[in-house]
Amino acid sequence: MNSEQIKSEVIVRHAQVADAQNLILLRTKLYAQTQYMLWEDGEYLPNLELEEDFINAFTESDNSTVLIALNDGLVVGFLGVAGGRTRRIKHCADVFLGVDESVWGQGVGWQLMQFLNTWAKTTPLHRLALSTAVDNARGLALYKKAGFVIEGIKQGDIRLGDQLIDSYSMAKIIAR
Repeated sequence: MNSEQIKSEVIVRHAQVADAQNLILLRTKLYAQTQYMLWEDGEYLPNLELEEDFINAFTESDNSTVLIALNDGLVVGFLGVAGGRTRRIKHCADVFLGVDESVWGQGVGWQLMQFLNTWAKTTPLHRLALSTAVDNARGLALYKKAGFVIEGIKQGDIRLGDQLIDSYSMAKIIAR
């Protein structure tokens, strides 16, 4: 894919079971591209059946989802929303995001966040939360632009090699 410019319009939609293999390919690629994802390169051991179950579980829930961003039929980004399961936290969800570096800086993350905001207003969710490494300037700028605020610092939250890195705990209240 041309890293200079997105070839055509990016389409953001809810993931379907048929997207499982392409989501596996993107996630495997992302873990090799950036240190800001949960898993390290080589640690993610994908399984098509488990990925399909993951998509099904999230899409069948009223407070969880998986979104994908497509460009020329390729999955170039994803955003997951993992909603609380019990009554006391069903209004809360954790958000996780990954965008292929070939389209960084081209608005894919922002489009995923805009779709998230619109979708979240149709759900029982009231609060969205995420964590990001304190030195993830690109992610931090996106999250702030999307309305997330820093609630605190989690010291030594992420291990990168021999180093422990702090992360920001961020959240956003859904405006109705």
